[in-house]
Amino acid sequence: MEKVEKKIVEIMSPRPICVEEKNSLAQVHQIFSENDFHHIPVIDENQKIIGIISREDYAVTLDTMTIFGTHRVEELNNRFRKSITAGDIMSKNPVTLKEDTELTVAVGMFLENRFRCIPVINDKDDLVGILTTYDLIKEAFPLKGTLRDIPLSYGLPTPQRE
Repeated sequence: MEKVEKKIVEIMSPRPICVEEKNSLAQVHQIFSENDFHHIPVIDENQKIIGIISREDYAVTLDTMTIFGTHRVEELNNRFRKSITAGDIMSKNPVTLKEDTELTVAVGMFLENRFRCIPVINDKDDLVGILTTYDLIKEAFPLKGTLRDIPLSYGLPTPQRE
């Protein structure tokens, strides 16, 4: 009997939160601040993927802002966030995979290209999900129980105090 290969649609993160190219860095800031993920797809008016913003892209942009916490500086930082768009900081034309792609093909793409995420599209090229290294790790190493069941030492010997 032939083994059936899992498809990426079975493990991807479906319906990711997206921004459009014209959305401001302030909107990107809000999304990253309110959510615990590392990539935001950028779509056009037809829901087609045109770019991706990683938390790293975002952080590099924020590094150009000043860190002094005065009211005036925060005002300038907010103005800066509103003047930069998602299109200004996104990585353009990301590699995509079709939702029915076999998981081993996706793993090969991640390894060969050192990707951290790959947008997933359907046959109409509409964005339907995002596949991340986190999704792959969850698939490869399913947890039994909860994180509370895992010892804090992660299997390493606990140093003895004298």
